[in-house]
Amino acid sequence: MSLISVIYGKDNPDKILFTGTTDTEVDITGLPAGTQVQTGDYLVAIEDTDKHLVSDKVPVPAFTVPAKNPDAPRQVNVEATNDGAKVNLE
Repeated sequence: MSLISVIYGKDNPDKILFTGTTDTEVDITGLPAGTQVQTGDYLVAIEDTDKHLVSDKVPVPAFTVPAKNPDAPRQVNVEATNDGAKVNLE
């Protein structure tokens, strides 16, 4: 018996959107930062890939994709001034 976890969308509960590699974890990916997912927007189930059987689908709890920090400067240049410095970021 080979069990994996699978995620479906609420709007199409027969189409698998994400597939895990085990029966204990599956990743939802590709959502933009700040996305607010409501309870039940996604449904999770366990699939027996050998027998092509699927457990009951359970709603995934609500979550928010964290905002991403801006990229750090790639290069910093400093030019001395009479009273300090001018810092340029690239």
